[in-house]
Amino acid sequence: MQIVENTAVKFSIPAKLADSIYQHVEKCEVVSTDVRSKELLIYWGHDEMRVAATVIDEAQPNVLLPKLPSPILKDYNWPGVS
Repeated sequence: MQIVENTAVKFSIPAKLADSIYQHVEKCEVVSTDVRSKELLIYWGHDEMRVAATVIDEAQPNVLLPKLPSPILKDYNWPGVS
């Protein structure tokens, strides 16, 4: 997972979940496609991250799937958080 220019999050996810996220999140692009996975670029906003996290958690709770960062981390300087 990578934060791009402090405005978007880029990550790889299984193709089935990527398709579902792409359907539900308006500000989302498919960056690359592999046989089993896709790389998505999603705007790092509250609504977009909430929907993407909900799709990931409801469809297939799995520790190997990415944990999406909260957009509040870019807006505030929290002591002790890097």
